[in-house]
Amino acid sequence: MSCLFRGFELGGFSVFVLEKDVVNLGRILRAIPDKKYIEMQKRVKMVQQHFIWHKMPVKFDLFHMILHSVWNNRVFV
Repeated sequence: MSCLFRGFELGGFSVFVLEKDVVNLGRILRAIPDKKYIEMQKRVKMVQQHFIWHKMPVKFDLFHMILHSVWNNRVFV
């Protein structure tokens, strides 16, 4: 997974689908239990601020997440 997403447990608010399974996407999404869907929806609301690009950067928005990812890769790789 891209280093941009370090610090996020992506499985908590997203569904991973293999390219070959895209044709079954509807079935895959409908198979998610309602309780899990609601939990995932709440989690995506909690992290959505980190995926918004503002014209003028705002602390912890996508711009800052990308900068952090670049810094993190330079320091720890």
